[in-house]
Amino acid sequence: MPITEAERKYLKNKHKGGKNNAKGNRYENFYAVFQIASLMNSQFERLDNVYLTSQLSETFVDDLLIEKDNSIRTYHQIKDVKKLTWKNKELRNDFKRQKDISKEREEQFNLKLVYSNIDFSESSPADFSECTTTEYFPAFNELSQLYWNFEPFKNAITFISAEEKSGDDTLMGIACSILGVWESMNTEIPVSLKEISERVRKINGYDSLKIYPTIELSEESKRILDGIGVSFHTNGMTFYWSYGFFNGKIKWSKEIEQNLIEIAPTKIIDLISILS
Repeated sequence: MPITEAERKYLKNKHKGGKNNAKGNRYENFYAVFQIASLMNSQFERLDNVYLTSQLSETFVDDLLIEKDNSIRTYHQIKDVKKLTWKNKELRNDFKRQKDISKEREEQFNLKLVYSNIDFSESSPADFSECTTTEYFPAFNELSQLYWNFEPFKNAITFISAEEKSGDDTLMGIACSILGVWESMNTEIPVSLKEISERVRKINGYDSLKIYPTIELSEESKRILDGIGVSFHTNGMTFYWSYGFFNGKIKWSKEIEQNLIEIAPTKIIDLISILS
């Protein structure tokens, strides 16, 4: 059934309320940071195929939409309330109507209720349970509190850091950058995960995030490095090396590897000149 005029008025007021509260709603923004970091890790080979939108107009489940590959759409309703129940007529109707509308549009879709009340344990109502999931996400006043007290959040940030063993200051810097980028963008229109990640990398340094497949050195390159006695590893597009008191990192490229193989250095000083 198409959206009625009464429903349009309801959605207009709902959207207006969501817009007015969006900038101050840290719970929704913190959850967006969690999702962005998780997606950077799981979708790192196709960042430009993932889009996020918040506070959708004329949408019943409207707090956050994540769309993958221009087809799979997950609508989120994000609730930081003490009393949450599917017996709430408005909440239940929002999910039922979103299911009906998405089916009418022949979308590939899922609905998700995100909640902060750890005591909430109700199953999704039968009339939309086949397309609805629920997810617990705790509420904190500060992003640092979320980082220290909710391990899945800390893990999500850790997984996208290019450093093999990042310190907490580095990881918190990445998390704060994602939050700042998200809050600074007009997210009422679809924003690509690639654009978000590029802005975060610009803030933290272009080798700060592991959002590309880890490079693989050729056997010839490994033989040369082993011959010099250099310890090395790769993470994302970054090559890390150490030799005694010397160490460094560099964004790896085919040109660097070609130079390494052509020159075939046998001394650390010659290798450093290639990697500088």
